[in-house]
Parts: sequence; C-alpha cells; structure tokens
Amino acid sequence: MKKVACFFANGTEELELLAVVDVLRRGGVKADLISISGEMPTSAHGVVIKEDLLMEDAEMDQYDAIYIPGGSDGAESLSKHPDVLKAIRNFHKQSKLVAAICAGPIVLEKAGILNNHTGTSYPGFEQDLSFKLYKEDLVVVSDQVMTSRGPATALLLGFELLRQLGLSEKADEIWDGMLMDELKDSLA
Repeated sequence: MKKVACFFANGTEELELLAVVDVLRRGGVKADLISISGEMPTSAHGVVIKEDLLMEDAEMDQYDAIYIPGGSDGAESLSKHPDVLKAIRNFHKQSKLVAAICAGPIVLEKAGILNNHTGTSYPGFEQDLSFKLYKEDLVVVSDQVMTSRGPATALLLGFELLRQLGLSEKADEIWDGMLMDELKDSLA
C-alpha cells in the first residue's frame, strides 16, 4: 500500500488538505494527516481537523510522498518547521514525490528544492518562488515535484498524485465515480 505524509498546521486551507486526502484514500493510499500544531489544529476557516499523527511520531522513511497544502498561515508555519524541511529535502534527494498547492510551494522554496523545476502556485506567490520556469497550468509535474494552483484545483492534484504513485487505473475509476467528466462538461 502506498503512503503519503500530508503535513498540516493551524491555518491550513482545509479544502486543499481534505480534497486531496479524500481522493488518495479512495484510491487505497494510506494518506496520514500529520500535524505540526499539536492535537486537532484549526484550519484557515475555523474547521477543527483531527490529525492521524503528530509530526514527532511520524516515521518518514515509511512514506512514498509528501503533500503540503496551502493556506498562507499554515504554509508559513510549515515553512518554519525544521522536521518538515528536513523531510522534504530528504525526499527530494531520494527522488520521492513532493507535492504542494496554492501557498504550499513556499514550503518547498524554504526547503531549497525548486531551482531546477517547473511549477505553479496561487497567483501572487510566483515572485517568491525560484522555479526554473513558472506556469499557470492547474497542475504541474516536474520530475518528482508536483504543484497546483489553489482550492479549485485540489481534486485535480489528488488524481495526479494517484497517477504519479502508479495508480492510474484507480484514478480513472475514481474520476468516473466522482462525476468529474460531468463537472468538466458543465464548465465548458
């Protein structure tokens, strides 16, 4: 079973965290909610989220990927946490997946892993990021680094994470079950 460490803190954007976790869990991935803010952090919009683990209890070598949601306050807290930064650097060094959305790429910037990658973020953060090339695509995959734009793109990032974890068939099945084509068609 694939495992993803989903870091979060007080001020995390709950939609970006939980939409991705939902897609991953539907795909059979063990997506652990790992808090750096103690028990039951409060999201950017006042939703209390029950963690699966505290950061100090997470055994990072057991994970296949790291996911960093946005929310400016949450991302700022994550970017100052030495264990989060160390885990990101180690995963990058080992060519393991690291994904971030919205303000989340500032955490990857602080970890120093963006220089040789193409990526995206929430509008307005691009000047603070050292991507080799910045794109406004909804989801960008650059080797083992994945980035996405914001709350509305969280489901898309979740599906792409499944694909990058080798679960493309499962991603397609869940896509159909969640009526994603109907949504796409209604927006066209």
